[in-house]
Amino acid sequence: MGVVRRRVSSKDVRYVDNKRDGENCELLFPDGTCYKGSLTDGMICGEGTLRQVDRTIQGHFTDGNNCTDATVSFDSGKTIKCDIVRGEITGTGQISFENGFLYRGEIRAGKPQGEGILTSPDGEIYEGHFDNGRLSGQGKKQFANGDVYTGSFKDDVPNGSGEYKFSTGDNYTGGIRNGLFEGNGVMVYLDGTIHDGIWNKGKANGQGRRTFPDGGLFIGRFKNGEFKGRGKMTYPNGAFYDGEWDGGKRHGKGTMTFPDGSIKEVVFSSDELVQTIENELPLTEIKSIISNDEKETVNTDDPIEQEDDIYPVEAHQGDASHQSIDRIYDYVPEEKDINNPQDSYKGLPVKIIKGKKEGRGSFTYENGDYYEGEFHNDNREGLGVMRYINGDVFECTWKNNRAYGHGVYTYKDGTIFEGEFKNGLRNGFGVETSLDGIVFKGDWVNNKLSDNCFLEILNA
Repeated sequence: MGVVRRRVSSKDVRYVDNKRDGENCELLFPDGTCYKGSLTDGMICGEGTLRQVDRTIQGHFTDGNNCTDATVSFDSGKTIKCDIVRGEITGTGQISFENGFLYRGEIRAGKPQGEGILTSPDGEIYEGHFDNGRLSGQGKKQFANGDVYTGSFKDDVPNGSGEYKFSTGDNYTGGIRNGLFEGNGVMVYLDGTIHDGIWNKGKANGQGRRTFPDGGLFIGRFKNGEFKGRGKMTYPNGAFYDGEWDGGKRHGKGTMTFPDGSIKEVVFSSDELVQTIENELPLTEIKSIISNDEKETVNTDDPIEQEDDIYPVEAHQGDASHQSIDRIYDYVPEEKDINNPQDSYKGLPVKIIKGKKEGRGSFTYENGDYYEGEFHNDNREGLGVMRYINGDVFECTWKNNRAYGHGVYTYKDGTIFEGEFKNGLRNGFGVETSLDGIVFKGDWVNNKLSDNCFLEILNA
């Protein structure tokens, strides 16, 4: 619907004093619209003022539907300065809103559309893209408290991915949902602490990696920003604890490795050491004296179904020998009798209980693979390192000969994967970095990257 009709006649309008040409003419329409200004041969043309039911339009009219340099003043208090083209307020202009906001930029149909700048009464400034009057697309917003967000918007709030620079000096880069951190993201704190991992509703939730200024490093699970569940803390002096956490404190069973290389299986309660366990049996067989409501139970008696070609090409682009990587993770070397001269133990002695390997020690398999770590019931069970004959090295927590929990897999071509495993497969958050600087970071499901992932190219 146009601003006014393109042509007028004596049948539907009334010319005051029957004046149809020149300045200071006045038209009255049946719907109550009133025009005062210039007319040419009975048509609106020139400077004038048009009063409609809810607004007043002032400007230079070229006909009834077009007006340049128009000022549209609404009864609600909103004012728009822009051209009117074919009856629509369209072009580059300015909108002063009733609530004190001021917009300068592209306008379509009386609303911000395209690129523009929006300023609030309290000093907030948004510069970027608008869609149908709302913040949408790429933009930059400076908040009244000094925070700055640069990234994608939807429905007036940050949504998608972007960067927050806080007035406190902290800096976040990653996924955003409804203005809160969501998905993969990295927070660099003013004191030098860096958190890289999964976020949910603005807090670290899920798998993550937190580096501290003193050189400390925690890799594991977080809940509401605190260590929760399984995790490994490496301390500045070289010691590390790999075990259970709750509320940011060591809580439950774990393994403590000291700077001199000695290892103790321990139990903590709210960061207080309550039990030290000698290596008579591995940690996995000791019943915890501390309840853990979130402990995951895995039935290793159930058969594990696996696809034939899980993950080999999509994620790791290295040597062709990795095309059976799903079988490497849950690989169980053929073993004959443990006393077979073709098999041998190396390193620390391993206790043999009823003909089965038990406790901590090392073992070389018939095919040349070498494992050093914890055993139970003749299986790899607990923390250990497998060195494959092809040059790969896999350090992780084992359960019934399969990788569970956090692990680091180093390929002979230099590619490194660090993340979570379950049933011998990549499951959870993990990062794969190739020697040429290509990084896959995100959530994995049965060795495949989920949609919640990032691709980075270092030193590009």
